[in-house]
Amino acid sequence: MQTAPRALLMGFPHGIIVADKMKILVLTESLGLGGAETMAVALANALSLTDGIEVVFSSAAGPLQNRLSSNIKYYPIQKFSFSAIVSVLRQITEIVNNAGPDIIHAHGATVGILAGFVARRMDKRIKIVLTHHSKTFSRIPEWLSILLIKRYCDFFVAISKAKMRNLIALGIPPEKLMFVPNFLDSILICDLLKASTREKTREKLNIPLDSIVLVMAGRLLPQKRFDKFIKITELFANKTDNPVYGLILGDGDERFRLEKLAKELSRGAQIQFLGYQKNVFEFLAASDVFLFPSHHEVLPMALLEACAVGLPIVCSNIAGNDEIVENGGNGFLIDGGDNDYCDAVSKIINDTALATKMKQNARTLVLERFDKRKVLNSLVSLYTILARN
Repeated sequence: MQTAPRALLMGFPHGIIVADKMKILVLTESLGLGGAETMAVALANALSLTDGIEVVFSSAAGPLQNRLSSNIKYYPIQKFSFSAIVSVLRQITEIVNNAGPDIIHAHGATVGILAGFVARRMDKRIKIVLTHHSKTFSRIPEWLSILLIKRYCDFFVAISKAKMRNLIALGIPPEKLMFVPNFLDSILICDLLKASTREKTREKLNIPLDSIVLVMAGRLLPQKRFDKFIKITELFANKTDNPVYGLILGDGDERFRLEKLAKELSRGAQIQFLGYQKNVFEFLAASDVFLFPSHHEVLPMALLEACAVGLPIVCSNIAGNDEIVENGGNGFLIDGGDNDYCDAVSKIINDTALATKMKQNARTLVLERFDKRKVLNSLVSLYTILARN
């Protein structure tokens, strides 16, 4: 591919019209509860409402399947493993034959490589777009992953500027790469928030109105450091006279260990495990601070969701987080230990003017940089150019 896509994208108007009908296959490994899967479903749903685009979706089944719009054709595939690779390739081949996509947008290196292999073997003029949501390539060595995705994928979408720099450093040509961040539907979120109030949600959770509520959301994985969230919440509770609650939104393999840890440490704070919630915004809006000490992110959806409801953030100062949180603007970026997180939470809780400023800045950030109506245009422009070349 030549340098045309990036150059031509600069000239597209804000609200583009797709001249020719396009069919996009959005492909993921599964419909689990991760940020990559959530973003893939959100993208498919948004594309399905775009004139001139027909969307189909394929992945192994999972809990997020019920979030797919009813007008999107869903093709199930087997969950990937090396022993199932022949079966998965056969299924993707059948889907490509039946759906006839112009573009396959793969969310994950493995399915991107498999889709590209199928397209080339079938001699189909299908362009493969890859969004790699993780910081690392976990299944095979990095050098081999890069070799394969360069061979089988036509274009690459980086969801963060740090990821873009990383891909360029690994040898992805800049002319085949574009920065397109994760996005949220601000209007939909406003509609969801109308169905509940801070008072009603707290009453449902048996949390007094004078309590301080810290919240964290995501998959319960070791690198997310929910254990650190529990320890910081407990430490903060011992430094304030108000009742303190910690809400954990999400599920995963770490849940049993985390519940045990919360019971062992429970002296001042009360930790509630709310599990997977289809509407996280109700619980975010009922909280005071989004506490996010994760050690492993690219561009976390959890932080964008917190910003969308105007929730001040205290998070780890790592790549990805620093593209959403402006230190002192809509939250605090922390380099230190648990006491530093506590001090930052205290500043927000004890300074009403600061908290109000952070809430306003957080909402403005989402509207200006991460709203669906702005981000989606870039992807539709890319698809249009790739389909024509």
